[in-house]
Amino acid sequence: MKNIAIQNGCSDLYSGASHSLLGLLKYIIKDGRYNPIVVLPKKGDIEYELKKMNVNYYIIKQHEIWILPQKYRMTMFEKIKDLIRPIFCKIDVIKMSIFLQKNNIKVVHINMLTCGMLARAAIKCKIPVVWHIREFVEEDLQCRFVNPKSKFELFNNATKLIAVSKTIKEKWKEFIKKEIVVIYNGIDIKGEIEPTKHMGDVFKICIVGRICDGKNQMELVKAVSLLPKEMINKCRVFIWGNIEDEPYWEKIQSYIKVNRMEHIVSYEGFSGNIRENLMKYDCMCVCARQEAFGRTTIEGMMAGCVVIGANSGGTSELIENNVTGFLYPPGNAQELSRILLKCMRDHLLASTIQKRAWKYAFENYTAKRNATKVLELYDSIF
Repeated sequence: MKNIAIQNGCSDLYSGASHSLLGLLKYIIKDGRYNPIVVLPKKGDIEYELKKMNVNYYIIKQHEIWILPQKYRMTMFEKIKDLIRPIFCKIDVIKMSIFLQKNNIKVVHINMLTCGMLARAAIKCKIPVVWHIREFVEEDLQCRFVNPKSKFELFNNATKLIAVSKTIKEKWKEFIKKEIVVIYNGIDIKGEIEPTKHMGDVFKICIVGRICDGKNQMELVKAVSLLPKEMINKCRVFIWGNIEDEPYWEKIQSYIKVNRMEHIVSYEGFSGNIRENLMKYDCMCVCARQEAFGRTTIEGMMAGCVVIGANSGGTSELIENNVTGFLYPPGNAQELSRILLKCMRDHLLASTIQKRAWKYAFENYTAKRNATKVLELYDSIF
């Protein structure tokens, strides 16, 4: 059995990358040929899940600032700290090199584009690096790389690179000259029982994701406000997600209040296991301006929701318009409203789409299928 180290850039369960990691770990363990050891930047909720799976993990702080918000400007104090940061970064690489050698690590897998100190140590120790590219960075996180030249040099020194969608591959192939393999994310599922849904008098719509401008929850709220008055009262909107951008959330709340939609739209908070909640809804909207993959799109399909998505990024790769869901032009709340109205009025159409999408999702996007392809990639290194 070969030891592999997988570095995750966060320790919470807000990120889709964390959930994808947990799904991958389950099948790596089941396969039995590789022993995964996870590296985290700090303590967090993911620790509980790793303990349940009996996965060994280490917390190793990373001093290198990998990304920053696009408009962020360092304070004078931060600039002074930044002058001594390279010293701590060198110490980090030494610590990580010792960790790799002590644990006899044969492959390092970096699970996100937004971290990678373990890759620096691995390359120094001549250990193969697999890098998972899950983000656009600018378009979805509204962030920028700090010292991008150094990061791109590191990416180009990876042994294997994985993109979670063709769109992501297209974005990064300009900067990364090595071959990038597309392996779509997979969702871990407990059973393949097709949800039986009967739409009632109230059409229940949900939207899931970090509450921020990039996820564009406002577009759904506006689309619902554009429905004919008699239809507005026949639907309910449920917003799920961690509030990441307070001013943006305040704008949404203000719009809801001005348009007297308090009885229509409700905030449900964050859930680490959203799938069980999705079973309650008729429709899911994915309004993100640019999804790298669109994990919630597949979760919605698997839960038997009609999924309506913005025709951009990974979302447009996952939904076949009028077959497994509906696509609308990004930024066009009026068109989104028209599609919602069509689904509300034509239950047979909505039900047909639900069934097709459920079958498509289970045939193509399970965690088992994803893990099989990742394991094949590991095998190709040796």
